[in-house]
Amino acid sequence: MKAGLFNDKLQRQYIRWSTLRDILASHLPPGTISYGAEVSQVETSAQAVRVTSAATSQTAEAAVVIGADGLRSVMKRLMDPTSPPPQNADAFTPHKLSSNEPQLRGLGRTNIRGVLEDDSVLPRKMPPVTWQKVTAGQMVQITVSPAGCQYWSLSLLDSEATEHGWERAHVLASGEQAKSEAARLTEGFPELRALVQATPAACVVPYQSFVGDLVDSMAVGPVAVLGDAAHPAAVTGEGANMVLEDAAALALAFRTRAAAGPDGRLAVGTEEARSILQAFSSTRLPICSLIRDISLRSADAWLQGPDYAHIPALLDQLRPPFRPEATPESVAQDMAERRARFKELTGSLAEEEEAWE
Repeated sequence: MKAGLFNDKLQRQYIRWSTLRDILASHLPPGTISYGAEVSQVETSAQAVRVTSAATSQTAEAAVVIGADGLRSVMKRLMDPTSPPPQNADAFTPHKLSSNEPQLRGLGRTNIRGVLEDDSVLPRKMPPVTWQKVTAGQMVQITVSPAGCQYWSLSLLDSEATEHGWERAHVLASGEQAKSEAARLTEGFPELRALVQATPAACVVPYQSFVGDLVDSMAVGPVAVLGDAAHPAAVTGEGANMVLEDAAALALAFRTRAAAGPDGRLAVGTEEARSILQAFSSTRLPICSLIRDISLRSADAWLQGPDYAHIPALLDQLRPPFRPEATPESVAQDMAERRARFKELTGSLAEEEEAWE
């Protein structure tokens, strides 16, 4: 429902996924996007990559195929059959862990998230970021977007969720049921409850926080994966940040090494494409690995409440900036230094948290 994007001062700017999708799609020629054409098969040869969609009986050939299709990536599974199988879900049947998905692990919390488009219905406008620790294992975070929308997220430790009768998000079968639970859990906090009750049930979604493993490589031959398909992060907005940076880095890699054809489009052969994708993976994956670890540590801190709110800010200082000129060699040196600082910082934070407890 929202993506957290960094501005040039490393401050998060929130935007609805649908808005971001429309902005990106508006820069593409009409007819570029084919909806409902789920990829079912990818075949590679010395000349091209052939992609087939069983759902629409469409086929396409290209020198390169890129998959940015999320945690349960179809493309990733076609590249690596041991990846988690894809699973369809509508808004009120979120993905859930199953026994045959050892690659996915829960992050120990269940969530209800909502968005109120018109905050004028509230008795008082809330500050840009509001934290409220409702119980020891329950947290509400409210973020006001520049457009005036209010996003709220109620997170429970799984032990708390079990006590409330919804051990996993999928037992909340509808937005209405999730909204009712959120209203009940915020009793005693009038402003929070007013926000929940003012939010339309269609804009309330329950979900469970879980994450998958990092890929060994973002590219196999002329096929590559980006975003959560390659480096799934915690729900901190970093998934949106990284996939956009992945796309920018990949575009720069091709523009640097591939020649433009008569129509202005880049012309590249399959072998050259393989070389470009491997160089891209060698540069991006170490960066994304560190950002992913930062997001996981930050997510743990956010759930603990305002007393721990400084931890994500400290960790964000270690986040590598996007550098168009990055090379595998420069990245290796930079990541070694940042990893050492990350290890030192997380060690001192663990001692600090132990002292607080």
